[in-house]
Formats: sequence, C-alpha cells, structure tokens
Amino acid sequence: MFTRGAIGDSFGAPVEFDSLEEIKNKYGASGITFSNYSQKPLITDDTQMTLFTANGLIIEGNTLDNIWWCYKDWLETQFKADKTEMSHKPVSWLVNEKEMFASREPGRICLFEIAKDHRGTFAKRYNDSKGCGAIMRTAPIGLIRNSEENITELSANVSMLTHGNPISAIACVYFSSLIHLLVYRNFSILEAIHQVNELIKDAISPEMGTKIVLNEVKLAISLSELNEPDVECIKKLGEGWIAEETLEIAIFCALKYKKNFKKAIEVSVNHDGDSDSTGNLVGQILGAKYGTDILPVNYLSHLELRTVIEKIAQ
Repeated sequence: MFTRGAIGDSFGAPVEFDSLEEIKNKYGASGITFSNYSQKPLITDDTQMTLFTANGLIIEGNTLDNIWWCYKDWLETQFKADKTEMSHKPVSWLVNEKEMFASREPGRICLFEIAKDHRGTFAKRYNDSKGCGAIMRTAPIGLIRNSEENITELSANVSMLTHGNPISAIACVYFSSLIHLLVYRNFSILEAIHQVNELIKDAISPEMGTKIVLNEVKLAISLSELNEPDVECIKKLGEGWIAEETLEIAIFCALKYKKNFKKAIEVSVNHDGDSDSTGNLVGQILGAKYGTDILPVNYLSHLELRTVIEKIAQ
C-alpha cells in the first residue's frame, strides 16, 4: 500500500506548486499524465514521513513516543548528509538508508514544531494548523490490527504532535480508519466511507469539527456521481493544502476512478493545489482496496527507494 501512495506522491511532485494553467503549459492540454511523465519518480516528504510513521509502529515500547522520535530522525534527514552526522542516537532503521537523507520540500509546520521539540497534544497545542502535513503521513496507522477505537485514538494523537487544529485530527482519524476498513474488511470504498462516517460520529465530539469533515466527504461523494468535468469538481472541493480538502479530493478521485488507478492519480494531481499530497492519499486508498494488481509496472520499476518502501511495508 505504501508503494501505491509513493506512486501518487512522486507523480504529483513535479507540479506540486504549479497552477493548473502552468501544468498545462508544461505538459499539454491534458496536463501531466503517465504517458508524458519523463523524469525519475522521486518521493517527497509525504512518503518520507509515511515511512517514518510506519517505522515507529513496529518498534517495541510506547507507540506514540516511538513515532515522535522517528519524526525527530526524519528531521535530521532533511539537513544532514547521512547517519554519521545526526545530532542524536536514532531509533529508526530507515536512517541506515543513505538515500533517505534528502530534503524534499518538507512542510514548514512539521519542520518547525519537531525542531523546536514542540510535541503537541490536545491539552497543549502549539499552533492552530490544519495543513495536510499530518494526514499525508497517517496511512500506516490503518494497518494496525487493533480495534477501530485504538486507531481513532492513535491517529488523533499523531496528528496533534505537529498540527494543533482538531479538524486535522478528525481528518487523520477518518483517513486511517478508511484504510483499516479497506484492508481488513470486505467493503467497497463507498461502503467503507459510510462505515467511517458512523464511526467518527460516535467517537469524536461534534464540537471539534466533525460536521465539517463529514460535509466535505458528502460533497466529494456527490460530485463523484455526477458527469461534470473533473477540474470543475475539484475546484469545488478546494486545493488540498488543508487536511479536509486533501481528504475530500482523494475520496472524489478514488470513487470516480476506482477501477482505473492511473486515471485516478492523474486527476488527483492536475489542479491548482497540493498535488503530491492528494496523489499520495488516492494511491493509498486504491492500494488498500485493490493491492498490487493496479500498478503501472514501468513507472513502478523506476520509483525512488522502491525496495525500502516495500521492505518496511512488509
């Protein structure tokens, strides 16, 4: 599943900061596609932090502590050349991979809060951000074989480590719970969405912003069922820079093109917003549901750090 997310992440990376008009000027009227993508697929901070989240989950001890310290390890990879230059003793085995040491447009909130050792909680919030820097890294939590309630608590707390707005926590809970249901239960994507809708109604206080996330998801579902141009639909959903918009764009693309992985990824990145994060989430959702049978083989063969991604996923 991480590989599928990395495909979407790397595919959106070249156009992350471009408007749709700029994307079309570079790649043609159809925008960036798997047919005209010519560079080596390089992952961004989205996949990096997803891997460090996963690494934290498989270390013995307190899971939230382990994830936080893995994020501290990730921070070092953004500024140091290799493991020998790290300022602390690492906990993650990912730092043994020299290729992990690469700065890939990391989000400022994640950089700042981790660097300042601002380990946020619901009781102590250091900011009011709901940027997508939390949701883009939480898919691995959905792979835990525990109950949905445990996933809810951990996802929310992992979000709050760096992003203080409760809406970010709700979006993270939604996403990781959706991944969990797609992996471990025989639900369609739409059935899993309806299940998560009920789960967060019961598990999360409405005052935290649950209704906002549910309304965004409802809009994404309704737009996916219409025969309107994808670009116009995504404009109604937002640009993906904030957590709930990233989630709804991913849900829209995954529902509308659930049987066409390439098309879902292409649509998810050809817009004015945060293309790598929206591509990442779509890849994770479709990967959780359909596995490896849907992957573009030629693109996958050139994907950066593919062996490392597959190793930690396994």
